[in-house]
Amino acid sequence: MADGQQREEQLGGEQHEQDADDRRLVRRALHPGPAGLNDEEIQAAPLVHVGNFKERDPPIFRGLPHEDVMEWSYQFQRVSAFNQWGPDQQLRHIEFSLEGVAARWFSGLRPHPETIDGMMGALQAAFRHHNYALELESQLRSRKMGVDEPVMSYCYDIIYLCSKVDPTMAEERKVQFIFQNMEPTLMQKVFPQMDRMDTTELFRRLQAHSQAALIAGRSIPVNQILPTPPASSSGHIARYCTSSNSGRKSGAQSE
Repeated sequence: MADGQQREEQLGGEQHEQDADDRRLVRRALHPGPAGLNDEEIQAAPLVHVGNFKERDPPIFRGLPHEDVMEWSYQFQRVSAFNQWGPDQQLRHIEFSLEGVAARWFSGLRPHPETIDGMMGALQAAFRHHNYALELESQLRSRKMGVDEPVMSYCYDIIYLCSKVDPTMAEERKVQFIFQNMEPTLMQKVFPQMDRMDTTELFRRLQAHSQAALIAGRSIPVNQILPTPPASSSGHIARYCTSSNSGRKSGAQSE
């Protein structure tokens, strides 16, 4: 009798395990998870990006001479962070972010790096420009303010180039680069007003000047606000003034 009870318990346990396996199969069919993850890992994975979230497409790199692989790497990392891609996902997406020369380079790469850091290092070694630091400094020194370019657009571009050349660049040095190729008349107006040589003070002065120039540009001349009287009205006023003067003169003579 004990053997029969033990047998029933064993069959019951096996049935319970079978039911659990069936539930896992149904879950996998309805909600497939990433390859290689077991049920515990899938259940433990946090749910992210609820609602109407839409992933950003990674930037395309073609390996053309004018392209900057370092800038592309930075933008790829930004998209990866937004999409919450892990290292393995980043590695898979890189292949489909390469076109043209870069795609052919990837196809012939042997062996393929197995980590995202290794792949980024290989890409940068293959496509980074020779003397890259010198090229960045040349871009910074040759960046001139356009004729009709907004001053803050010019300033922010200079600051961005400064951060690429030297992330620890001193504030005074950044201000010098901004003034170097700024419109001379604007520099002459702003520089004497500065209390200290840093970008916060410079931007405050430039924004105040830009606002004043914008307000002045919106001003309307007085002759456009008060319309010129029509010719008939002008003649009537002139005749009225003449008759009034004549009346005053005749009155004075009679006296």
